[in-house]
Amino acid sequence: MVRRQKWGSELEQSGAELAFGDIVREVGAYMKSRGYRKRALTFSRFYDGNRAIVAFQRSVSNTGDRVKFTLNLGIISARTPDQLTVHEAHVLHRIGRFVPGQFDYWWEVYEKNDGEGLGAQIVAIFSETALPFIEGHVCDTALVAYAESEDAGSLDRRTRRDLLEMGSQLRAN
Repeated sequence: MVRRQKWGSELEQSGAELAFGDIVREVGAYMKSRGYRKRALTFSRFYDGNRAIVAFQRSVSNTGDRVKFTLNLGIISARTPDQLTVHEAHVLHRIGRFVPGQFDYWWEVYEKNDGEGLGAQIVAIFSETALPFIEGHVCDTALVAYAESEDAGSLDRRTRRDLLEMGSQLRAN
């Protein structure tokens, strides 16, 4: 199938690329219904200045016949002066954290019909576990509590230190 790009050139897309596009659209419709805005393969929403981010990540090993992808979820405090990406988020998890028995989970699609049902499966993960986690940790006090918890082992040292410092500042005010 040939799809027209915005700037007018034509691009031949494989069945795998078409399936991936369908998945992004289906997940995107759900994210939009939850107040997220889309830019490329990233969805974001602001909560009192803090930003929740959900980003599709395509594998570097993709081929024309196969698209392998995962999703990254992040939370960024507004107290950060820089415009950070999902990979620099204060709290960053792969979607696999919310898939029972998984840690790092990647989907693969090869043909157009391979995507059928995957969008709904991803939406179910978001509605049941991933978005409740984000919404429960998106405020600064929840980010600090997360850094102080046993779950903080998933944070790198610098991020944990920054969040604990933010907690000291919040308590001082």
